[in-house]
Amino acid sequence: PHGLYKQLVTIRATTTTIEILNDNRERVALHQRRYTGSRYVTNLGHMPPHHRHQHNANRFDGTKYRLWAGSIGEQTYAAIDHLLSSQIVEEQAYRSCMGILQCSKKYGNERLEAACAKAITMKSCTYSTITTILKNGQDKVFSFKADKPTPLHENLRGSEAYV
Repeated sequence: PHGLYKQLVTIRATTTTIEILNDNRERVALHQRRYTGSRYVTNLGHMPPHHRHQHNANRFDGTKYRLWAGSIGEQTYAAIDHLLSSQIVEEQAYRSCMGILQCSKKYGNERLEAACAKAITMKSCTYSTITTILKNGQDKVFSFKADKPTPLHENLRGSEAYV
């Protein structure tokens, strides 16, 4: 709980519960211990008022970010989904998701979609990568792909030349 910030507390952990005691040995929190899924438990009553206000004001969760990203395009959805899934606590990715999705207002959906596609190929679906791609116009640069195979030439040798 936020009221115990910077105070010494005692934590008792059993196989099924986590208990927090204040300096008078009074129980101030009791949580079920989790071994699977999201192992973090957030109790809104333990948050300071300004955090609670922000949490209530946003009302955004992973589902809403994914829906918003899906309305922009497949690549944006994939990048946001990867970003949300890569965090131990999904909430830690919310600001990055909001920043990435807000880029659609400045750069447009098509450019954001292209930037997310490039970030996915780079295996770096982060806010800084995607915004850098957009700022530098790298979403507009297409990788060179040879349409035709290299023609046979007398100076080209096969693998048998290296035996």
